Parts: sequence; C-alpha cells; structure tokens
Amino acid sequence: MQALTMGMHHKTPGLSVVDPRGLPIRSVDYWREVEGDPTQARINRTFHDAAGRVVEQWDPRLWALKQEEPLTPANLTTVFSLSGNALFTDSVDAGWQLTLPGLGNEVLLGWDSRGTGRKVEYDDLLRPVVVFEQGVAEPRRAVERMAYGGPDHGVRNQCGQLIRHDD
Repeated sequence: MQALTMGMHHKTPGLSVVDPRGLPIRSVDYWREVEGDPTQARINRTFHDAAGRVVEQWDPRLWALKQEEPLTPANLTTVFSLSGNALFTDSVDAGWQLTLPGLGNEVLLGWDSRGTGRKVEYDDLLRPVVVFEQGVAEPRRAVERMAYGGPDHGVRNQCGQLIRHDD
C-alpha cells in the first residue's frame, strides 16, 4: 500500500517561504488522499525571535486547532537564555525539558515532564565525569561515568581524550 501512495506523491511540489532575514517561516506541502482528488495545502509554520532563533513550530493539525481554541500550544516551544542557550523546551509529543546551565554554558541540572532530574558533575576542565539521574520516588543513581587520559597516556596519544565511558 505504501508503494502506491509513494508513486502518487512522487512529483508533488513543495514550497518554502523565508522572511527578509532569510529565515524559514513556512513550508507548504500538498496532500491528497485519492489520486485525482484536489490537493490540500499542509502548512508548517515557524516563528523566530529577534535574534533569529526558532521559538515556536506549528504543524497544520495544531494550527487548525488553534484557530478554534486560541490557547492551543505549539508543537514545539523553546525559551532561550540571553546567551542563546535553550533553557526550556515544550513539545506536545515529547513533553517539556528544563535545563540549568553553568557559567561555562555546561548543563548542570535538568528536569523533564516525566519527573526525572539529571545532575552532571564536571572536572576542572569542564569535562563531564559523572551523570546522576533521579526519577520520581526513586533514589539518585549514577547513570554515566567518564574518564579522561592524563599526562601519562601520551604514548597512545590519549592525553585529555575520553578513554572510558561507562553507562
């Protein structure tokens, strides 16, 4: 069955729209259920902030719902820090994620919609050495450990390189 629909859509054109900054703001795909029926435009919308970062993405399904229900959330919403790091993302499919960066833009803490918390510990060179996770009503546990080559690992050119990753 999929081969039949692939043949029907093989030469269907697509359309992309960019704003004056050159950022993509719309993509239009055309769809039809039965060959010979008129096509229907399926418009994906992308909204950018003043810095040009994508802050909202809408698919045709949720955009149509937003016209009836103004409080309908976007498929993907992202909130950025002043330095440009994504602090919060909210996806209607995957849930939300919140991260707290450190001074070197490294991720220190993170939480998600499942109630899982993550903490990353770093060495003096800001390389991650251990990642802890804690679920709802669960004890904290180390889920990843990393080890890096020191000055004595020069024989194999492993100085400063990740030489062990346990997960």
